[in-house]
Amino acid sequence: MSYSLSLGGLAGGNLFTAGVLKAINDNNIEKPISITAVSGAIIVTRAYAEGNLAEFIKKFGLTRPDTDLGKILMLMQLSMKRGIVLPSVPTTIDFVSDGLVKTLTETMLPVKLMNFLHTDEDHKKTAETLNNMHIPFATNAYDPITGIEYVYCNPLFKVGKNTDTRKYVPLTTDGIKRALWLSHYGYEGATAIDGAYVRQVMISEHTEFKPDKIIIATPQCLSRKAFPKNAFEQKDFETEMWMNCSIREQLAGIDLINNQIKHGILKTSKYKHINILKINAETDQGFFDYFLDYIDYVTQGESAMKGIDID
Repeated sequence: MSYSLSLGGLAGGNLFTAGVLKAINDNNIEKPISITAVSGAIIVTRAYAEGNLAEFIKKFGLTRPDTDLGKILMLMQLSMKRGIVLPSVPTTIDFVSDGLVKTLTETMLPVKLMNFLHTDEDHKKTAETLNNMHIPFATNAYDPITGIEYVYCNPLFKVGKNTDTRKYVPLTTDGIKRALWLSHYGYEGATAIDGAYVRQVMISEHTEFKPDKIIIATPQCLSRKAFPKNAFEQKDFETEMWMNCSIREQLAGIDLINNQIKHGILKTSKYKHINILKINAETDQGFFDYFLDYIDYVTQGESAMKGIDID
């Protein structure tokens, strides 16, 4: 039985996808016939392709704090290492040239919160590794000015049809930079942003390979235990909803084709029934968890992948 693998990126949740790929390596699980990865899952896939997953996990894995205060302190410490950008103090010249409201909002409440730490050499190496990988691979970025999602494909990936809102292009160094550009970095010098903001999991492209199954691996849960009770939980809820919306939209299209095949409406060999398998982290991430790479996510990813019946 063949399968394709969709890896959803989510800041600190990337160690969950690392666990999924580790399970494939360590348990002689058949390799996927195609892989899509979004945001930080791109870097995880690079480590997988290079055979460096163990080193990647050791470098980024953190022990989960017991309290929200512990998470906040850990996040502050990590942010300093990652180059957090603090609000600047406006000058008299700013007020005169830009006006009161504009100056206060742009200096005291800046859109840029963190520095972009990836280097051009990092992007080049990532692009080279993924282009040379023996598995078809694609990732994405989004241009909010034109409303176009760019899908970056390695030479083995079957390119889909371009539309007014989606373009399929070769995987390049600049494409990797675009695909890793978070809104927290601000937009100076940005030509597109992380594809997770428009489609956190890329699923529909796999249908071109006609796999028996598509495995969707996401760090975030697909449902909640309860409605939000405070502003932090509300923000967490909004993030989960925005990320999960693209999953539901893509699955609706696949379900439509599956049902038409089942009821004899589509009878040509062009179409094939595809089973969808969804796995996600057991621990529901909260607002303060998004940028923290907890080591226990690796175990959760491994366990989820090993629990799937590939055959």
